[in-house]
Amino acid sequence: MMWDLTSIPCKHAISAIYKLRHFLEDYVHVYYRKKTYMEVYKHLVYPVPSHCDWVQTGYDPILPSLIRKQPKRPKKLRKMDADEPRNPFKATRKNIPVSCGKCLKQGHNISSYKNAPHPKSKRFKSTQANSSNAHATNVEGPFATTVAGSGRDTTQKGREKDAIGGARLELELEEEQLLGIEQELEEVQLLGLELEDQQLLGIELELEVVQLPGMELEEQ
Repeated sequence: MMWDLTSIPCKHAISAIYKLRHFLEDYVHVYYRKKTYMEVYKHLVYPVPSHCDWVQTGYDPILPSLIRKQPKRPKKLRKMDADEPRNPFKATRKNIPVSCGKCLKQGHNISSYKNAPHPKSKRFKSTQANSSNAHATNVEGPFATTVAGSGRDTTQKGREKDAIGGARLELELEEEQLLGIEQELEEVQLLGLELEDQQLLGIELELEVVQLPGMELEEQ
């Protein structure tokens, strides 16, 4: 293909030409020879005039096209040819055999394999877990369902949520009880202070009552 496009033999054609003991120059196009080059440039080549010498027209100048942002993320690397050297420190999937995740054999993938999975594969373990969950749902009731891929029952999750909600309610009730106890203590303390004040007033009144007769007798 390269020989047809450029008229220069490719590396495979060159090896075949040398094996036949032919001259490589005979298989290159005449365009690439020195004689052709001299024939082309033997005439005088005039320089191209600058834009100042261009013919002025009444039309608007032609502007370059607008650059629109293409969809998707822009590519950082260019597309490399097949014969270009690759990075030896970068892992690629080239020349890696395809293996199946069900039967653990090479040559096909999991989408084309329709038989039972291998006992050592992860798919076999997941099918066992799903079957056990399905059995548990049948035992618990018709409204119990299983979560695909999680291997757990939604009723179990519901129980966990209910337990968490119950614990929160208990904490709220305990907080309310503590607040009520604190309020009662404050009320009792206030009542005690009021009673003490009343007792002190009563004692003062009794002292005044006792002191009044004595003062009257002294005055007499």
